[in-house]
Amino acid sequence: MPKEPTLDQHPFEDLKRLQTCRNFENFEKLDLEKKKRVIDAALEEFSTKDYTQASTNAIATKAGVSKGALFHWFNDKAGLFLYLLSYAQATIVGEVLSITSIDEGDVFDILRQITGNKLVVALRYPKETAFYVRALTTMLPEEIRSSMNRSLNQATDMLAYITNRLDEGLLREGLEKTQVVNTINWALEGMTNRIISGIDPQNVDANYQGMTAEVGDYLDFLRYLFYQKSGSTAQVTSKGRSQQTEQQEPPRGRKEEK
Repeated sequence: MPKEPTLDQHPFEDLKRLQTCRNFENFEKLDLEKKKRVIDAALEEFSTKDYTQASTNAIATKAGVSKGALFHWFNDKAGLFLYLLSYAQATIVGEVLSITSIDEGDVFDILRQITGNKLVVALRYPKETAFYVRALTTMLPEEIRSSMNRSLNQATDMLAYITNRLDEGLLREGLEKTQVVNTINWALEGMTNRIISGIDPQNVDANYQGMTAEVGDYLDFLRYLFYQKSGSTAQVTSKGRSQQTEQQEPPRGRKEEK
């Protein structure tokens, strides 16, 4: 079972420290305005081109710095990309967690809330989101791919932490919590991978809206599949209000039946 976070640390807390690790300390010492120019230029270049086609010359020119300075801060192109990866993930995950109550409410409502909050964050940080989506879907050198896999494993740990909080008393008779949790994790992981593979990094808004609706439908289906029909769960909205969600009928699709 995933280790429960301490009161002052979420499972993703270590990601926030990645962008200040010693490999990039020279860059972190720069003033905020210059750092922002470099980050914005690099995000734009890597989110609109494949890794092999992205140009550090173009990044340096857009940021108004020399290529030598760029390599002094990040060592090489891979170092710059890894910095952006940690920066984007820390930004996105940190924002999602800051507006999500992962320790309160029913598991399915928390997962739905996270999905909706991802859309909010995607709209708030379009450059970081576009970069991260392309990073997940493009061909990358093994060094970078290995680092991304470690980050994705942390995301899996977070999902496992949430689903393991499932209230066994709400399950249909004869179902075991471990089997249900594993099924939820496998279903969401497979669906997420399929959705990500079809996302256009340059049209994140529309893609995330569709993803939110689709994931919501699947969560409704899984809730109906596993929960007792006569049960009810406390739905926690993004504003923290508690509502009752009855489990009497199967979920309905978005399209009306003729």
